[in-house]
Amino acid sequence: MPQNDQLHFGEDANLVALRMAWERTLNALSSRASKPVFDKGLKTVVPISFEDSAVVLGVQTSFAKFWIEQKFLPLITELLSDHLGTPVRVTVRLLEENPELTPDITAAGLGAPIPQEEPRRQPADFVLNESFTFDTFVVGQSNRMAHAASCAVAESPGASYNPLFIYGDSGLGKTHLLHAIGNFIRRYHPQTGLIYTTAETFTSEYVAAVSERRTAQFRRRYRSVDVWLVDDIQFLAGKERTKEEFFHTFNALQEVGRQIVLTSDRPPKDLQLDVRLSSRFEAGLVVDIAPPELETRMAIIKAKAQKQDLQIPPDVVLYIARLIRSNIRAIEGALLKLHAYATVMQQPVSSAMASDILSRYFEHPQENLITPDAVLRAVAERYGVDVENLKSLSRQARVVLARQVAMYLIRHLTDTSLPSIGKAFGGKDHSTVLHAIKKIGKLVLEDAQLADDIAALMRELKKTD
Repeated sequence: MPQNDQLHFGEDANLVALRMAWERTLNALSSRASKPVFDKGLKTVVPISFEDSAVVLGVQTSFAKFWIEQKFLPLITELLSDHLGTPVRVTVRLLEENPELTPDITAAGLGAPIPQEEPRRQPADFVLNESFTFDTFVVGQSNRMAHAASCAVAESPGASYNPLFIYGDSGLGKTHLLHAIGNFIRRYHPQTGLIYTTAETFTSEYVAAVSERRTAQFRRRYRSVDVWLVDDIQFLAGKERTKEEFFHTFNALQEVGRQIVLTSDRPPKDLQLDVRLSSRFEAGLVVDIAPPELETRMAIIKAKAQKQDLQIPPDVVLYIARLIRSNIRAIEGALLKLHAYATVMQQPVSSAMASDILSRYFEHPQENLITPDAVLRAVAERYGVDVENLKSLSRQARVVLARQVAMYLIRHLTDTSLPSIGKAFGGKDHSTVLHAIKKIGKLVLEDAQLADDIAALMRELKKTD
């Protein structure tokens, strides 16, 4: 290693990484702010530096600084942390003293409250991320049902799966699917009225509508659409008046067969919302997105690296897939770091580079936190059978079901390959394992008791993490 190795991911590489991360952050912010605000305000922000987990962004005016700090700083911090793959602190710095608001910023809605003689702003526009399509969504066992249901909704809005409720942890692709539905409809059903919003945006627009006495306009806008896409519905919790408005909007659309798609970080029954709402969510199709298994993570890494024109050897793909197991945004952050370093140093990505750079930001997971043997023991206990029976050729219905459940859980909770799973069950063929996994995956959607059993087993096994 060179003597100045401690500087090889220094300021230049960090700045490259920050610029790349800021571009991705802007892409995400484009769907959270009105078009004038985005174009005239957020888009003018300049990334200045990224050192020791501290990010500095520059703005042109003192009021823009105040406005961004008040309205967008927490979201910007969250997005930059995701894209950089490490928690950061964000500071907004004034680039040029300018005590008076520029016309552009006033037009963007960044100024003081609009005087009564000025025309009221229209409800915020929304922007779909054009890169979030079904073609760019990597499908695996962990997200196959959510993807299939989203495709069905996009092809025939209102015909099936209404409402469609997709839940899962942050960074697993829920927002991607929402935007993919929107992009598909805009392309193939251009006459279909569509709105994409987040629960936070809906709340902000409703509060503004009430304060400006234009609730009728607000309701006309939301209750006249054909497809309503709502992201992060969990943020309605605690907002009583907004929940009431949301409830009536939801009912108005559902009664006339308009398509509704919602996402959340938890299932409807775990949301801190009124029973009226959660029961309506559960009346449709509820599907989850789980953390991607090893093969899917590898496919995601290859796809995202290709999009960045980044050449990554197979051993580095495998290294990253094993290092980062739960969050696709963290994978993006890892690739961003490698890309920045490779660009600055003008070196190809190697396993040594990946290990050196990424080990600073990501902890290596403890191996075998959940083992196939642990799954076998948990399933055997729940179904009242012996572990050896699960490995045997027994065709008793109870044993067969327990065996298939165990195969399904091993596949979803560990990185064990299909052949290795078969070996753990007494040398069964990988096609038998695949058949069992698909069968249980289908039955989970039809059998509530089985779904509860599997959810309970997953919770029990994850407690050993």
